[in-house]
Amino acid sequence: MSNAVRFLAVLSVACLVSIYALSQVRTGTIVVVLFTEEKLVFAGDSLVSAIQADGRTERDYRDCKIATFGNKVIFAGSGTLGETGVWVSAEQAKIAYEMATIKRGADLPIEVTRNWAEAVKGPLAMTYLTHKAVMDARMPDGKLGNAYFGGVDGKGDLWLTFTKFFVVSGVVKYESYKFSPAACTPICGTGEIDVAVEFSQLASDRAKAESASWSPSKSYSPEDRDILRMIRLVDLSIADDEARQIGKIGGPIDAVELKSGGAVRWFSRKSNCPENQD
Repeated sequence: MSNAVRFLAVLSVACLVSIYALSQVRTGTIVVVLFTEEKLVFAGDSLVSAIQADGRTERDYRDCKIATFGNKVIFAGSGTLGETGVWVSAEQAKIAYEMATIKRGADLPIEVTRNWAEAVKGPLAMTYLTHKAVMDARMPDGKLGNAYFGGVDGKGDLWLTFTKFFVVSGVVKYESYKFSPAACTPICGTGEIDVAVEFSQLASDRAKAESASWSPSKSYSPEDRDILRMIRLVDLSIADDEARQIGKIGGPIDAVELKSGGAVRWFSRKSNCPENQD
């Protein structure tokens, strides 16, 4: 099956299913992103709290929130940009990347991001309109979800884009941005990232104390310090969530790295999550 046919097939199923079902909508996620000239690092939790149509909440601690494809691209989303019925935004992300590489436009990051956002917008809008009252109650600020794409281009340079979906006067819209490393300092992220931001910016006494005392195990290479720090930020966020009995984030932490001119390297990955979604 060609990529174009697969794209249309997945989108058609997504549109049909979103009309009838509102299940497995993410209500909690944390993904932190480190972006420098030399490397990209994504680290995230594994808990999905899925609110079913009958109001029950089911929790899955083995969700794969970070996806990679082509050994050159990393994707992660939060909010309703996980699973709704049977449509999965990571599948659209993979197809968007494949379509962009075939087209070979002047700006691969923008092309990939736009392809994905346009594919997701329709199903997301139909899901929202069909279940407007429920989704408005769950997301009173109108923020439906965010997503990051990160990758390496043909020159070996790293890139990062961010897309946010939101509702304005009942209409689902999105905005996408291409980030520079300076715009992502000290970290970027999506979901429940307040604690990660606090600790990364040393914005409190406990954050300063943590920074002064933390160091990675000597069993790790010094080159792994950045990815271990991102894992630590997610771990601290989960610990804070558990201490306050919020229950939005948790489970094992997945972490992946992409260096300029290089390929994707998983540092930690659950066995049920594919190494590459190819």
